[in-house]
Order: sequence, then C-alpha cells, then structure tokens
Amino acid sequence: MRNKASITTALFVLMLVLVLSTVASAQGNNRLLVMTWNVAGNTQGVHCTPRDLSPVRRQLQTLQSNYRAFGIALDVVGFQEIYFSQAYDMARALGFPVQNLYFVRTKTNCGGFGNAIISRLPIVRTPGREFPSRNVLYQHLLDLGHYNEDNVLAGVSVVLPSGQKVRIYNTHLIGDNSIVDRLLNSATYAWRQWISITNLIVYNGLAYPSVLMGDFNIHPSPPGYTPPYTQFNYNVMLFLGFRDLWAQWAPWHGNPDGNTAPALGKRIDYIVTRDSRINVITANVPNTGTASDHRPMIAYLSF
Repeated sequence: MRNKASITTALFVLMLVLVLSTVASAQGNNRLLVMTWNVAGNTQGVHCTPRDLSPVRRQLQTLQSNYRAFGIALDVVGFQEIYFSQAYDMARALGFPVQNLYFVRTKTNCGGFGNAIISRLPIVRTPGREFPSRNVLYQHLLDLGHYNEDNVLAGVSVVLPSGQKVRIYNTHLIGDNSIVDRLLNSATYAWRQWISITNLIVYNGLAYPSVLMGDFNIHPSPPGYTPPYTQFNYNVMLFLGFRDLWAQWAPWHGNPDGNTAPALGKRIDYIVTRDSRINVITANVPNTGTASDHRPMIAYLSF
C-alpha cells in the first residue's frame, strides 16, 4: 500500500514538473486552476441526510498542498450534490474566504442541497449581467416522483490578481444515465438542454473569458455502452462550439480516458469552454479513492 502511494506521489510530482516546464511557453499571462467534483453529499438511501464528507475534505487539502508546493494555487472549485453547510466547510478547510461561496439549490425537497462554487479569488457581481441565484434550464417534463432534481446552471465572475475577470459556470445536467433521458426523446432533450446553456452563457456576456464545468452525465467513445443518445449528447456539446479541455490535453499525455466515474468506467465530469482565448496547460483526474463515487476533474488554464 505504501509503495502504491509512493508511486502515485512520484507521478504527481513528475506531472507538475512537466507543467512548470511548459508554463513559460503557454499563451497568455493569466493562470487559473479550476476543479469540478461531484461529492455525493447526500447519504444514499437515507432521505435528505448529509453524508460525512471528511474524506473529501482531506483529499482537497492534499491536492491543494501538492499544487502549492510547486507554486500553483487552487483557485476555484465547483461542487455538485452538496449541502450548503458542506460547501461552507470545504471553503474553510481550503482557507477560502467564506464570502466567496456561491450556492444554488437544486433538490427542492431537501432544503439546502445543490451545487456550489467556492473561490480563493474575489467573486464580483456586475449589475444586470450576472445570473440570479437560481437559473432553471429545464425542470422535469414528467413527474417521476423519486427523481426530483432541477437542471440548473449557475455562474459567477472571479477576478484574478491582474484584474482580469473570468466567468465560471457550474452545472449538473440530466444525461445518459437518467430516467428522464430514457423516457423522453433523448436527442431532442439533449439539444434543448445544450442550446439553453449556450444561450445563457452568450446572454451573460462574452467580454470576459468563460469556463463551464460540472457533472454532465455524458461521455464520449463509450466502449461496450451503446445507447445512441450517449454519443449524441457529447456531439451536441461539440457542435455548439464547446471545447472538451481534457480531450484536447490528455491524448498527448498518456491518459486518454480520465474516468471520473470509475465504477462506471466513464468520464462524465467536464471542464469545457467556448472561448478561443483559453488554453489548457494541463488536466488531471486524481485518484481520490472512495471519498466519492466520482473523481474530480482539474484543469490548469492560461489566457
């Protein structure tokens, strides 16, 4: 077990050395390290009961320390399936100002349960251009009772030390493994969902670089998994101009899969952008063990 941990640490160090060696040649002077993680904060099978997220907190602190050792700051984290109190705890654990916590409720029958963005950097609100606290794209078209989440896109602006503003969007989408997508015309649903996301991002202004991240519940190239809407969902995202930053980086660095849902053998969590100004320096899916049924996706960006 100790040997395995040593190998993992060595690989992480090697990755960071490679990152630092390429930073100087990356385009743009601004750097941003972002992470998305579905932390499964609700106890499975127990109605509306928060799960102990101390393993998640420890993994976050370890990742933060690893990057910090090489002079890289963890800037923004987007969570899905988290309670407000849990997100507050994560912000405190990382040393982020608690006022830089932006929460949006998605599960209407579980109080303060939903998605959150926490930031080391200041969050600012531009009057008339920011999202309200809750933006519902599409609620369920059918009342399925036991499946009760809203499809929500939330966005904030963070300010880098240079003064550059960046839009950060966080979402948890209905995708290829939801009951809704199996009962409805999934192709039409995927199209409407991604058109809505695109329109909202465009409406919210393109003056600043923007990044979209979250649990999309879609995945490319499904080996042994053939429902047609799976590939369609992913291709709609690409057709509408979003760049899959992991896919742009990983094939050239020895890890083309990057499964964020290891039990499913799929990559269903993403960091994407429609902005040509943004380049990916590196991307990473760290092994966080059993802290959650998802693993985080991390991307180090330049612009």
